Amino acid sequence: MDQYIIYLGFIVAAYAVIANDVIQTLGTFITSNANVKWWLLWGFAGSILTVTLVYGWYMNGGDVSYGRLSNIPLPDPMPWWYLLAPISLMVITRFGIPASTTFMILSVFSSSQLIEKMILKSVFGYSLAFVAAFVLYLILTKKFESPASIRLMDKKK
Repeated sequence: MDQYIIYLGFIVAAYAVIANDVIQTLGTFITSNANVKWWLLWGFAGSILTVTLVYGWYMNGGDVSYGRLSNIPLPDPMPWWYLLAPISLMVITRFGIPASTTFMILSVFSSSQLIEKMILKSVFGYSLAFVAAFVLYLILTKKFESPASIRLMDKKK
C-alpha cells in the first residue's frame, strides 16, 4: 500500500505544484508578452528549463534538484494523509488563491528546524523585495514626476 501512496503522492504533488507555479510565473510571462508568437514564448521557456535540467543532471550526477531534496527524508511508512497537502494545493489553485508550494508541499516532510529556516528566508526575501521596490519607486518618481507633470495631469481631469 505504501508504494501506491508514494506514486500517487508524487503524481498529485507534481501536478499541484506545476499547476500552481505555471499560473504564477508562466502565466504572467505569457500575458506580458501577448504580442509575441506563442511558439516563441514556449520555445524560450522550454529552452531555459531544458538547459537547467541538463546542467543539473550532469553537474550533480543525475540529481536535477541540485541536492536540495536530500535534506528531506521520506517517511517510512508513508501515511495516506500526506496526500492532503497536494490535494489542498490543487483545490486552492483551482479557486485562484495564491499559495506557497514550498510551504504546502515540502513542509509536510520537513522538521521544525527546516520550516523555521524556510520561514526566515521567505520573510527576509519579501522584506528585501519590499525595500528594493520602495527605493526604486522613490528614485523613479523623483526622476519622472515633476511639479509640471503633476499640474498637467490635474488639467486633464
